Amino acid sequence: LLLGVILTFHSSAQRYQIDQYNLRDGLPQSQVSSLLQDHRGFLWVGTQGGGLAKFNGTSFEVINSGDGLPGNSITALIAGKEGNLFIGTDNGLCSYDGRGVLTDTTQAHQLRIEALYLSENELFVATNNGLFLQQADSISAPWEVLLPEETIFDVLVQNNVLYACSDKGVYMWSADRKQLDLLRFGSNTYCNKFIVTPSNEILVGTYGNGVLRIDKD
Repeated sequence: LLLGVILTFHSSAQRYQIDQYNLRDGLPQSQVSSLLQDHRGFLWVGTQGGGLAKFNGTSFEVINSGDGLPGNSITALIAGKEGNLFIGTDNGLCSYDGRGVLTDTTQAHQLRIEALYLSENELFVATNNGLFLQQADSISAPWEVLLPEETIFDVLVQNNVLYACSDKGVYMWSADRKQLDLLRFGSNTYCNKFIVTPSNEILVGTYGNGVLRIDKD
């Protein structure tokens, strides 16, 4: 799925070839905010203001607010299990099934989607005004509010425990979601990103405290 200008770089022992594609090739905007390759091999490119572009290896197909996207700044992309694509924008969430854009009509309008996480049939939606849960097979179903009026930057489910990054620290829900704990890390508690290592350790990216590791007893 690579085309465009070929750039060649040399290091001390290796030679790299980089293929570049940009506005001249049909990309709607040069600032790329999200990337996803789906199970069919299509490359989805989310941009900051130009909407979403699907690359088939030869050309780009552009999807924007004129096609039903709630916003043209793409903030998150995740592939559904039925072949659809969940698209987070700076103005809400929608699902794309390849034939049209199905926009959420319930709670997501005017919310900035910060991150999406799919666990089985549950779609966790992190926004600038709360953390929500939606059934992935029904984009227009009412949302369950998990944490209201909080900016949530990332979300993760690990060993049936739900984790959420915020500017106050890391929220953790028990497996039955009846108990909520908050992990704080000194005076600077701003956390923005999770990653799970091959050994199933949870690493947390922070602003000011570097990278933290969560060990749950």
